[in-house]
Amino acid sequence: MLIPPAVAGPSTSVVPLSSTPKKQSADAAPAPPSPESEDEGQTCPICFDPWTNKGDHRLSSLKCGHLFGYECISKWLQGSTKRNRGKCPQCNAKVTKKDIRIIYAKNIKVLDTTEKEMIMKELEKEREEKRRLEVEHAQTKLKYELKSQLVVKLQEELKMLKASALGTGHLGVSSSKAGESSSLKKRLVFREWLDVCREGGCRVMAHNEWLSMLVVSMPSQVGMFPGYGVKKINLLDLRVDRYVPLHQKQIRDLAFNPAKHDLLLSVGMDRMVKITNICSNAPVAHFIASAPLWCCSWSTTEITVFYVGTASGHLQQYDTRDTSGPVATIELPGSGPAVSMTYIHPGPESSLTWGGLLVARLQSCFFVEAGMPGEAKSHQLPLDGTFTSVSCEGDTCHVLVSCRPSQRYPHARHAVCLLQQVTASLEEGGGQRRTVTTQPVHTFQGGTTQKVLTRSILTRPPFPGYSPLVCASDESTQSIYVWELSSMNCLQQLRYSDIVVDLLQVTIGETPHLVALTEKGVRLYRWDN
Repeated sequence: MLIPPAVAGPSTSVVPLSSTPKKQSADAAPAPPSPESEDEGQTCPICFDPWTNKGDHRLSSLKCGHLFGYECISKWLQGSTKRNRGKCPQCNAKVTKKDIRIIYAKNIKVLDTTEKEMIMKELEKEREEKRRLEVEHAQTKLKYELKSQLVVKLQEELKMLKASALGTGHLGVSSSKAGESSSLKKRLVFREWLDVCREGGCRVMAHNEWLSMLVVSMPSQVGMFPGYGVKKINLLDLRVDRYVPLHQKQIRDLAFNPAKHDLLLSVGMDRMVKITNICSNAPVAHFIASAPLWCCSWSTTEITVFYVGTASGHLQQYDTRDTSGPVATIELPGSGPAVSMTYIHPGPESSLTWGGLLVARLQSCFFVEAGMPGEAKSHQLPLDGTFTSVSCEGDTCHVLVSCRPSQRYPHARHAVCLLQQVTASLEEGGGQRRTVTTQPVHTFQGGTTQKVLTRSILTRPPFPGYSPLVCASDESTQSIYVWELSSMNCLQQLRYSDIVVDLLQVTIGETPHLVALTEKGVRLYRWDN
């Protein structure tokens, strides 16, 4: 009669095998070893006799990995009871006699590495925590250096202001110039209203300086041909021209090629990327993205390269010479779609040495270096959302980041910052890492209500004597505010009755204008004395 196994589970001790089985006394049968015995792994778990490396009781295993004497496991699998037949004595796995494998070994040593594995996992966790803390330390160190530079700058400005107040400093001259600048009598005067879509639905616009043309996105007005397109506006005679159908769903962004001026790039919620010759209204190329698209921008250095931002927060790079799809995709951390982007080409007054894209998701903002496909690097900027639009002034790399009201910030904010290139030293390895950060200049505050993702602009004034201007619409007061950066004063407040969703500065003839897009049309304001 077979003896059932006394130990359920694999053996884990060292098992030296003798060449011949030990003789047992005929008078007294040996007692089975206890689970705590040192000889637990030296005996067959069925008969409790030692294993051998030859003979009928030689060491064997099943496909499940458990070890037995060959004779014992053979009899067990051919047992008379259905309960035992065809099952492993240790784990009850289904096996047959064909699954018995002879193990050709004189000694078997099984080491218990459970504790070692646990220690290695804890070590890896500690290494990950160390790397995370090193990154946080580098970021904190960088912020500290920037704050220190800002404190030194503010202290110098304070000294100059004190000297100016006493009449002994040279800042009095620049202060008087700033006062004269803010007192200039240049003002925006309403000139024209252009009716584009009486039912509403206009969203974005783009300006073509070479063609003196403005294009405005709008839904189709013909029920038989639904979809979305653009309405062309001739700025020379202020005439609303032809409608051009482009997309099946709402258009989210438009951009003209900076070199080939007749090429219009458009992206929409239908995942379509389209390039259209705006003079002949003929399609030039189209691509299908992996998600709905929210924004786009041409590269100002490579005329065939453009970028699009998706609803899933990815930045995709395309090349018109490659029609197979995006040549590179960058996943930006954060949440929400990529709501706005602008290409920055550093001017002579900028501290940046390479161009790139300023991209905003709803809760995070990035500067992405422009490079070869697959080599672009993204730098997260220390700014707080929720973001609605980004704009830049290329010569000095001043950027405008607009944010809608939130629980933390109850007012809309329009923050002007200076992009700076910083080289941070790495403690591990002793190398250096270049990054991009922002130095805050000033934040202009808006109203407490904003239901629509509107666009604001940062632009150079079209006349001498002014510093860069910030133009932004405000839903709470139904106004367009124009702020001057140097004096931080509001130069003008333009009231309107509709919601302004987009702003542009254009030149008609030789006169600078501010163009405000509402859901139904375009309002033109002329700079005048």
